[in-house]
Amino acid sequence: MAGKINLNKKGVFIFLAVIAIFSVFITGLFVYADNIEKIFRQPSMGLAEIDVEGLDMENNYSALILKGEWEFFYNKWIVSDELSDVEPDGYIKVPSRWSGDIFNGERLTREGYASYRMVIKNVPVGTEVVCTLGMYPNAYRIFINGFLSSSSGRVSKNSKETFAEPLLSSSNFYTVSEGEDLNIVVEISANRNGGLIYWPVLNDRTHFAKAFDGVSSFSHKAVRVAIGFMIPVLIVVLMLNYFKMSGKSGNSIFLMVAMLFMSYLASYDIFYKIIEIIPSIDYGLIHLCRFITCFALFASVVYGLYKHDILGPSAKEIFIILLPINIIATILYFITYGNGIMFLFLSIPYGTMLYYIFEVCVAIGKKRKFSLCYLILTCFVFLNFVLDAGELTGIALVNIGGITSIGSIFIMFAVLVIYLVQIKDKIEESARTEALEKEISYIKNQALKAQIKPHFIFNTLTNIQDQYHKNMKAGDIMLTKFSKHLRLNVDSASKDMIPFEEELENIQNYFDLENVRRDGKLNLIFDIEYTEFDLPILALQPLVENAIKYAKTDEQTDGYIQIRSYLQNNRIKIEVVDNGIGFDKELISDTSTGLNNVTQRLKYSLDAEVNISSKLGTGTTIIISFLKRE
Repeated sequence: MAGKINLNKKGVFIFLAVIAIFSVFITGLFVYADNIEKIFRQPSMGLAEIDVEGLDMENNYSALILKGEWEFFYNKWIVSDELSDVEPDGYIKVPSRWSGDIFNGERLTREGYASYRMVIKNVPVGTEVVCTLGMYPNAYRIFINGFLSSSSGRVSKNSKETFAEPLLSSSNFYTVSEGEDLNIVVEISANRNGGLIYWPVLNDRTHFAKAFDGVSSFSHKAVRVAIGFMIPVLIVVLMLNYFKMSGKSGNSIFLMVAMLFMSYLASYDIFYKIIEIIPSIDYGLIHLCRFITCFALFASVVYGLYKHDILGPSAKEIFIILLPINIIATILYFITYGNGIMFLFLSIPYGTMLYYIFEVCVAIGKKRKFSLCYLILTCFVFLNFVLDAGELTGIALVNIGGITSIGSIFIMFAVLVIYLVQIKDKIEESARTEALEKEISYIKNQALKAQIKPHFIFNTLTNIQDQYHKNMKAGDIMLTKFSKHLRLNVDSASKDMIPFEEELENIQNYFDLENVRRDGKLNLIFDIEYTEFDLPILALQPLVENAIKYAKTDEQTDGYIQIRSYLQNNRIKIEVVDNGIGFDKELISDTSTGLNNVTQRLKYSLDAEVNISSKLGTGTTIIISFLKRE
């Protein structure tokens, strides 16, 4: 029990370490997202105003990030509807949601359309710029000094008529004149997301080319590397499954890889291409697609945990409970999307993932196979989910394309390691099986020699002769039992496994022959609860023989031998109990040959554990335990 507690403590310690790493990572993520313009050495926005004097826009790592306090006009399009003189309703942080905020004494819901306005000062004269809004799953228009700089999708004051697209519908460069400030206005279409949850950026031609014209950036390269790594792994895994090289758990790993591929189908870069082919798909659906594929990926990982015995015995029941809870939470999350309560429902899938990560940590403490690989898998899938949720809800914008691609490479690597280990195990298992077959054949021959003892034959024949002198019918019965016993011993050379009930008949037959010699002083008790399994032929008879010959059970008052069978925690248990004298140290060597033969045959055939306990003057208990086979 102490060992078990220590293992569990080790698992808890590992889990706490993982949580600490997660906490540092997520805190760093939020700090990075909140200070991204400072990290890129760009000026911070004041109150709806930013001064870029001295900033080398062309050589800066990023386009100019327009994050901060903007003037806010609720349910107004100040450029399109020519409302140039209208006063703003107030100031609002971009990115953020207006849901629940109070403007002009009115608490806003998540629905509506709006305009956002700010000013950029001291942009170098002659710079060609375009203002864009990447990754925003809603239709919009952006103006620079009243000039349409970019637009995306079909903009409407009715959310049902809004149609979002992932690509720009139009983009037009504006050339900065001398002494001119840039008045930026973003008009967003009617939506139910609660506002502008992504920050716009001001691009010069260099940064625009990186983002929209296919010029390689870190994100693009990382995505290509990840997909380039994923496709050959998918092919290899598919081939291994076809040739059944990866063992019984192969399908679960293949499912996992397939789910990973699906998650990339819902990623921004791939989703762009799909919508180019099928333009009728609303880009707003990307949130749903990415969420579902991340969820499906983690579900397939859980299935892999179950197939590799990483989870506890109640895994199936727990999954059946958690699955509908998570489905309901996901539905409620999308129903309430745009309101603060959505994060409550989002926390349920997070909590479920952390529960399974805890189970994996406990499995590592118990040194279960593949548990470390699965920890890498579950952690990176969880972090991908965190990054996705942060991006899609607007609470932590870090341009996840490259980061999730790197994480996915680690996931693929862990999957590949599991596959390679399974192949190695299968090869070793084949070699081991061949060696075991030879070993079992040798043990069976040894067992056969041990069981057919000349003195037993002579004694039994003498007893049969005596029975014939006393009672012809009793002699016939005993001769039939003896013939059956001899036939069984001869057949044991060619038979491997027999049903447990047949083995019980063999024991009864042998016991009757021995009990005749002892004038019926012995009792054989069967307490059988479970019989749906096979055993090596004559696996239990040597145990009964030891109980009769060496335990001196016949010398005890009401001497008995009891055989029990039952199912416990998916393991089959067989007990052979007697109330004889127990083991004498001087006699152990005489009886050990039969016991060793039985132990080895059960181990090789069923991977069984054999535990023997004996006390002088009390008796002996032998417990055989092995996993129930499907």
